[in-house]
Amino acid sequence: MDFEQRYRPRCVPKRPKNLVTYTEQMMRAPILALSGNARRFPEPPDLKPPRRKVRTINVGITNRWRFPKTLGADFLGISQAYKTIPNPNVTKNFIKKLQADEPATVVSVNSERNLHFSAMSFNSIGFEKLMLKNKQKGLSPRRSLPPFQQPMSSGHQHSIHHRFKDPLKLLEMFARHANYESEPDLMLHCNGIGWPLHSSFVERSSILKRMFADDSKKVHYQSPSAKLVDNYVGSAKCYSNEYKNLTRSLTSEERERIRITTKSKGTLTQPIKNVNFNPKDQWVTNHGISMALGHLYIDHATLASGDIVETLAAACSLKFNTLIEDCCQTVIRNLAPDTICLYIELAKRYELGSVMASCKRWLELNLIPNLSSTLYLQDLPQFMLEKVLSSSKLFAFKEFAIYKTLCYWIYMQFYPKLKKMPSQTSVMKFFSSRDYSMGFLEREFGSKFQPLFKHLRLHGITEVDHLQDLIHMNIIPEAKMLQIINHHYNALNNGGDMPPFITFSVGACRLGFVLEQEVGYYSQVFHLHGFYFELRVKKREKDNTFCAYIQRLPENDPVLSFRSCKRSRFSLRKDRMTRYEVIFQYAEKSGAANKCDIYKHISTGVHEQRFGVTPDSTRSQVLSANDITFPLYISINMLFPPS
Repeated sequence: MDFEQRYRPRCVPKRPKNLVTYTEQMMRAPILALSGNARRFPEPPDLKPPRRKVRTINVGITNRWRFPKTLGADFLGISQAYKTIPNPNVTKNFIKKLQADEPATVVSVNSERNLHFSAMSFNSIGFEKLMLKNKQKGLSPRRSLPPFQQPMSSGHQHSIHHRFKDPLKLLEMFARHANYESEPDLMLHCNGIGWPLHSSFVERSSILKRMFADDSKKVHYQSPSAKLVDNYVGSAKCYSNEYKNLTRSLTSEERERIRITTKSKGTLTQPIKNVNFNPKDQWVTNHGISMALGHLYIDHATLASGDIVETLAAACSLKFNTLIEDCCQTVIRNLAPDTICLYIELAKRYELGSVMASCKRWLELNLIPNLSSTLYLQDLPQFMLEKVLSSSKLFAFKEFAIYKTLCYWIYMQFYPKLKKMPSQTSVMKFFSSRDYSMGFLEREFGSKFQPLFKHLRLHGITEVDHLQDLIHMNIIPEAKMLQIINHHYNALNNGGDMPPFITFSVGACRLGFVLEQEVGYYSQVFHLHGFYFELRVKKREKDNTFCAYIQRLPENDPVLSFRSCKRSRFSLRKDRMTRYEVIFQYAEKSGAANKCDIYKHISTGVHEQRFGVTPDSTRSQVLSANDITFPLYISINMLFPPS
């Protein structure tokens, strides 16, 4: 007994802390090396101190995945890391997620010396600032149908899926909202579900009105299963006509008998009209049908942004015109970089003219400032991109910004499975990696993009670095590039005169900037063929009016930098005949909740003026506008006619 009292079981000794740390880090090392986050973790501790004065022969570094750094292009280290992952359930899809799905080199190369496209061109059009502003919100939208299953940003995920998983309960909620507690007298069979409805509300849908009106003339009713048996027996040649008539009478019931049977059970007091409706549109879902049928009971649409596509598809199938108009208004109010491509496909599928026009107008202002720096650019259809590029209302920082956006879009068409924005080096190498015997547009796979480049005003690209990028990328045919360079050379020698065949409507150089918030004064300097101008925007506090005008700058103006005055071309010509147009564009906010924003386009019109260096000849016509809303898109179109 004393021995049992004195006995105390000893605890299992713990493993040394350094051994635990070493084991855990060795288990995580290959995954961290493949994911590229190994730099944040320290190197695993050594269990034993290194031996001194031991001669070894190195035949190659092994176990490279243990190093606290990203593997990059170390293919031997990547192979070793794959083999040492401790979890055998790791699949190839997991390995692909660890790596960048981009057909470019993994190692970043500092190419500021040779690739002006990445070092200077992007900075000159303000894309670094845009990339910080428009950060990616996840993976790119999936291309599988239906498109409403594509991931959206957090601001567009509001839906009522999480509240009503059962579509019949959702339809019942709409009926209760309308204070309609009577028993349903109609039954719509669609997508394998029976939808109870009330005859007094189906008048708003032309399809339902016609279907139930035709069904009311029938005396007998057949269930879907009974109708299937009847059709099989009737089409078979082995049965007699007497047997076919007997089958038809046994599979059909009179409506009055159905009404009496249901009334005796206390469930229904009115005869039920059953109608089958089978939409062939794969975008029509049960949730969309419940939303569309539910809006039969209410006058004003209550739509969340996550339910627009499904509801609109069902409303178009039912020809519910009032709901279609409300859905179109909701679509227009929710235009954003992550939804614009989906809504364009929706408008094209159901021939929604108002939605298509609003998408085009939105792209005219936001293609370059917003959409071009996001991954959603790859889903933009070519027909819409061509319409936007040919529009006279297209906003751009510079002509080179439009060219660069088009290059990114083409790159994304060849690699549709990108999960992040491609690097500048990748786009450059994609176009410049082919031989210079012919341009990209002259090849078989690039000929289909020729209509897009016809709308670019390449003669407006005058920066030396930008022209070097055009030559290095080898997209434009050589004859076209020689023509552009020849025009620039003649313009510099002739005091800025542009070729006479260039018209203002399709050939004027476009420049601009965006004011995100209200400011008292803002200006930006630009130049064209050695002539420097300054676009100034001022606010008058008296009447809250914004004014914009162009002013020519002399060579000794303090606004100009040292590089502009001493290292760049500068024309000493005293006067310069110029055609110009100053434009304000903004979205006027609508006060009503059910109305869309109206895009305003205010312009000075095309003016022709001789700009000199004297105070009375340096300023252009002033453009004024009241009640401006932000962001404000300010742009100018300029052309130097022969003089």
